[in-house]
Amino acid sequence: MNNKDTYSKEFNKQDFIISVSPIIDNNSKWSGQISIDIASSEKNPLNDPDYKNLFHLCKMMCSLIPVMENDEELLERLDEYATDFEKEHRKKDKLIISGTKGNVVTLNWKSKTEGSA
Repeated sequence: MNNKDTYSKEFNKQDFIISVSPIIDNNSKWSGQISIDIASSEKNPLNDPDYKNLFHLCKMMCSLIPVMENDEELLERLDEYATDFEKEHRKKDKLIISGTKGNVVTLNWKSKTEGSA
């Protein structure tokens, strides 16, 4: 990807992808359960120690979910952090659909300064 402010469904071969899929019922309602997967490319160029360390980081990130279920204080701290982060970035950033190509939608996170700051 050439534009660092653009997101598409194309990923780099060194990327690690954490996929969160909600479990839904027959009425398309979320059951409250999720399935989490970590994916990476077979062509990932990282050396073995770096690959293992990054994969472990992804596992720790995914481990937050069951830990939050057992640690209400941590859940509240993370909720507060995420809420504050969202409020701060909502003021600065605006999601814009900058293009489509087939079934790929290109999104652009424009800031108030539009990259000139």
